[in-house]
Formats: sequence, structure tokens, C-alpha cells
Amino acid sequence: MTGSCDATLIENGILFDATGAAASVQPIAFDGEIAATGQAALDWAEGRNDVRRIDASGCTVMPGLIDAHCHISFDEPHSNDELFFHRREGLSALVAAH
Repeated sequence: MTGSCDATLIENGILFDATGAAASVQPIAFDGEIAATGQAALDWAEGRNDVRRIDASGCTVMPGLIDAHCHISFDEPHSNDELFFHRREGLSALVAAH
């Protein structure tokens, strides 16, 4: 997606990248996916006129983090036995679709 209208530079935000590195103020560039952070992000944006800039002063930015753990089809079971062993596939599909 390089060069699309999605080119964005988030500046002045506190970057938390979940790698174990200390959170610090640094820019993040992305264009459909994370392109660069720090000085490389500034270099990426330099001279481009298609980059949307967001001032994230005072905000913490956590790019790429998702909550990958959910139970969309749990409905409202009354026990673990009901949840894991007595749920019909059709009911699970309807609950998930709803």
C-alpha cells in the first residue's frame, strides 16, 4: 500500500512497542502496516506530501497490539460442562453471528 492515502506519521507520542524496550517519545510511520519508528520514521516521511501527520503529544501509542483472546461463542452457559461439551454447532454459529 505504499504511496496510498493511508500514509501516516504519528509524532510526539510515547511509543510502547511491547518488546521490553522502555517506552519513549518517538515517531511511528505506517502505510498499511508499520513502516518505521524513530529517526527512520522521520526519514520515511521527509519530502513526501501524501503523509497525514498526527500529533499524539501526551498520548501513549501502542501500534500492532491486539487482543487475540476472546470467546465469541460462549453465550451464557451455566457450567463449564455445558460450555465445552453440550453446545450444538448450530447454536454456536447463531450466537457468534449475533
